[in-house]
Amino acid sequence: MATVHGRVTLDGRPLELVDVVFQPTNKEPPSTGLTNADGYYELLYKRGVNGARLGEYNVRIGFFSNLAKNPPKIPARYNTNSEQNVEVKSGPNEYNFDVKSEEK
Repeated sequence: MATVHGRVTLDGRPLELVDVVFQPTNKEPPSTGLTNADGYYELLYKRGVNGARLGEYNVRIGFFSNLAKNPPKIPARYNTNSEQNVEVKSGPNEYNFDVKSEEK
């Protein structure tokens, strides 16, 4: 296990109450986090266990819970069709994500 934290922004502005899901490529259970008002998140593997297992992950960012009222639209390339892959290594890991809104 290793700690994982970072910040999520939308077009450079912090995203609050957005879910960050690190889904292992080997289909193990995911680690998840929820951003605060500054867009900061820390992953939780399961109750009482912070972080994520070492290995390769596909990262999904989206409003999967109903906590945010009128959330902004997150393009599919960041959630359902995520193109974001990272590797969690031993020690602290920091992954920041600047989500770009759809072009109008």
